Amino acid sequence: MDVLLTSDFLKTGVDMAKRYWTADEHYGHDEIITYCNRPYRNNQVMTRDIIKRHNEIVTEEDTVYHVGDYAFAGPDRAAYVESLMRRMNGKHILILGNHDRINPFKFVDVGFQSVHTSLMIEHEGYMFVMAHDPAIWNCVANMNPLPIFIHGHVHNVYKSIVEKRMINVGVDVWDFYPVSFEQILETLNLPNLGADI
Repeated sequence: MDVLLTSDFLKTGVDMAKRYWTADEHYGHDEIITYCNRPYRNNQVMTRDIIKRHNEIVTEEDTVYHVGDYAFAGPDRAAYVESLMRRMNGKHILILGNHDRINPFKFVDVGFQSVHTSLMIEHEGYMFVMAHDPAIWNCVANMNPLPIFIHGHVHNVYKSIVEKRMINVGVDVWDFYPVSFEQILETLNLPNLGADI
């Protein structure tokens, strides 16, 4: 498996059941409950609930893009991340966030298909750019047509900025569920073009 550590373009021609996006799960991070006013008494309850919600909608055939801050875990916690991955449906792609501190190659070893600092894909007639930090939007602001910019990092500050085609897929603004392609289009008031490029 390749681990890609630079911004890269991935042409997606593989027929996949569905795609989902999520960010800022912060598995293993007790303090995030207080910081973001999450409705959980502790990290273990939060982890179980977010994974349960994930598995309610994601099947083994689906692809999930985790747009940063998957787990609050350093290099010594790779086994913890692997235990999380074994419990989650789907095929997983990680876009690194500021708290994803395990060696990127180790993320692949524990279950992610690939790891990126940012990622650009085509899907259903739209260009998507994914990066954890929304400040990266400035790098795509002059693209024509403007891509859908998917990010995390801001937790519950906002859900979307429609005129910039920016959408925060962080769990804090999506009731702790992954976000579907259809939800992204609806949130950004975009039509479903219905066919891959």
